[in-house]
Amino acid sequence: MIFEASEPPVSYNIAMTSQTAAQAAIRSICPIKAAHLSSKHTDGDLILRQQVTEEQIPIDWKYRRTPEPYTLFGSLEWTNYRLSVEVQLEQQAGYIGLGGRISYTSKSNEPPEGYWLRMRHTGRYELMKGKYPLLQGDKTALVPNEWYALELAFEGKTVKAHWNGVQLFEHADSEISSGHAALLSSYHRHAFRNLRIEPIRESAPVDCIRYLNTHAALHYSGDWDRADGDWNVYARTLAKSGATGAALSFRFKGEAASIVGKKCADGGFFDIYLNGAYQGTVDTYRPQTGFRKSLYTAIGLDPHTETEIRLVVKEMRHPESADTHVYINAVEVVAGQLIT
Repeated sequence: MIFEASEPPVSYNIAMTSQTAAQAAIRSICPIKAAHLSSKHTDGDLILRQQVTEEQIPIDWKYRRTPEPYTLFGSLEWTNYRLSVEVQLEQQAGYIGLGGRISYTSKSNEPPEGYWLRMRHTGRYELMKGKYPLLQGDKTALVPNEWYALELAFEGKTVKAHWNGVQLFEHADSEISSGHAALLSSYHRHAFRNLRIEPIRESAPVDCIRYLNTHAALHYSGDWDRADGDWNVYARTLAKSGATGAALSFRFKGEAASIVGKKCADGGFFDIYLNGAYQGTVDTYRPQTGFRKSLYTAIGLDPHTETEIRLVVKEMRHPESADTHVYINAVEVVAGQLIT
């Protein structure tokens, strides 16, 4: 295997040609031991094969049930990038998948929270956001032991997918702004080879800079409290307010920016302003808590021009929300930085 790793936006290319090098590279980006290197196909190249079957699953502890196999790699700061890999089913059963912008994983049997494309053996494909389906469609049923090309790309608020070079869909969603890449599989011995991670365009930025809510360039006014200590959020730190008129503002230069926070059962509303212009009202209520979510994302900005984003708490709430709180975890900037 040849593994090149350098600062984005240089491509990461994994072409499996050497057993020793392959093992080292897989350990560096795929630490989960459910996958194993093999060379059991006609061209002699190495592949990464999922090893654990349903018969091998240990007895689950009821509070920490085992999810279906997935392997995370890359960086939590990866934002705009393209993933491509060749996939193979060993038998006509289950699914194989590719994911990106994986920002959070729970200690449960739930899938990772990010965008992931699941291709079933029947040809049914599904774009998932964590455990929630976003769209689905159908292709021809997969043939065991044949290789297929799968591609998933993220740019701004858009997720695109291709199957054997043909576009499956283009979908708009902005709730998850950055995160790891992932390989996913059902409990079958399905395989991957020729994984590539590359920028959307040559020299285009791949990653963001994430600033915690405590950064000096973030300016708060009004009544804000601390809600620190939760391991589910970046650096266990949150700013919280439910008071009318409480505000957060920041200035930056960059192509895009996101406000990252928590959506939850006591989430409230806020108004958002871009360079003084009202952009809309955001509802942060969610029956089941969502961590590290993009509460607001601005894209297509001039990176050479100073931009200001301002969030103003409304002290309003969804009819089913328990309170009016707005939780801020971090701010992310793409192709630029905050201005202090």
